Amino acid sequence: MRAPATQGRIAYLESIRGLAALQVVLLHFLTATMPQLVFFSAGTWNAFDYVHASPVFLLYDGQSAVYIFFVLSGYVLTGAFARQVESPLKAALARVARLGVPAFAAVVFAAAFFLVFGGVNLEAGGALNSNFLRDNWLADPSIAGIARESLFNALFVGYRPLGLFASTAPSLAMPMSQSLDSPLWTLSFEFYGSLLVLALCWIGSRSARSAALAAALCAVVLIRNPLADFVVGYGLARIRFASAAPKLPAGFAILCVAIGGLICVKSELTVFLGASKLCGADVDWMFACLSAVNLQKSYGAMFVFIGVTQLAALRRWLACEPLTYLGKLSFPLYLTHWPVIFGLGAFLVAQIAPRGGIFAATAVCFAVMVVVCFAFARLFSQVDRFSMRLSRQIGASATQAAVVPAFRAG
Repeated sequence: MRAPATQGRIAYLESIRGLAALQVVLLHFLTATMPQLVFFSAGTWNAFDYVHASPVFLLYDGQSAVYIFFVLSGYVLTGAFARQVESPLKAALARVARLGVPAFAAVVFAAAFFLVFGGVNLEAGGALNSNFLRDNWLADPSIAGIARESLFNALFVGYRPLGLFASTAPSLAMPMSQSLDSPLWTLSFEFYGSLLVLALCWIGSRSARSAALAAALCAVVLIRNPLADFVVGYGLARIRFASAAPKLPAGFAILCVAIGGLICVKSELTVFLGASKLCGADVDWMFACLSAVNLQKSYGAMFVFIGVTQLAALRRWLACEPLTYLGKLSFPLYLTHWPVIFGLGAFLVAQIAPRGGIFAATAVCFAVMVVVCFAFARLFSQVDRFSMRLSRQIGASATQAAVVPAFRAG
């Protein structure tokens, strides 16, 4: 069996990426402006709590969406790296360019917003009683601050408390509250997950059996860490799970989506005992767990991804042009929405709330955010395209049209 097909991009997978980016943006917007939809009340449940505990929450469950990103990245990178296994160093450098250039541009973009709107989020947080607005974007927009975050933390070290090295090197990991662009916490996982997939592809080019054993070992060592999502994506890609015809019955696929969605929503209320014990286990040879909630959402996201990719009708619907266009804007939208919400959005809230009330301020802010976020995402897509071209140029000599052994004959 050849490596997964990578001619062009699989349209419906791009759409999944775009919808996941929207979930993240909605989560951050609602956490900032309507925290009642994101945090449960301390006393008797109200209408917001019931929305939060219902399947509607999946529309803005940005945490679970991040883990779908990771599984998807593991899947699509497997096909790309399978053709670059003879020059893994160049492939790794190409990945640095692909992620590092947008990260640097995003931090500079956020710093520009901070110089104009810095501090207004504190005023808006007071008007909306939003701790999320008050406790974040306490950043350093200096040249040193920009350099540290864009060249060091975003890609290589991460942030506290969600970074890959947050527990092992806390002094190096920047607090997320001090970040100019907090969503960048995921890029270190993307980078090291990329290297993990590249290593598995290199092993697979030598021996299919060794690749299977290495993937199984990685799955055990990473079982409580988000890097496990990349291993799952790699394994699914090697059997063309999302690019070939559906392999699972539609009923079973729907059940997977339902189970995954239930796990993700349920984590907002209750952490399963297994996830709690696994996350809290004192095992040195396992990678650290971010939190039991994050672990549970990670596994829920795996189920959702598996189910969605096995529904032929859903594949066709996701492949429609508006959603695939959203997918092309997903990375720029993900990288630029944070300073827009904490900068321009907070400014609008601070100006409107004292005169028109909280509801009017939130409504106006939402309408403006939709327009502005997509406008900046379109502009930032030029940076995204440049990083892709640069990445391809660096990795061009590493590319080969080799046949890579699969996990099983087919």
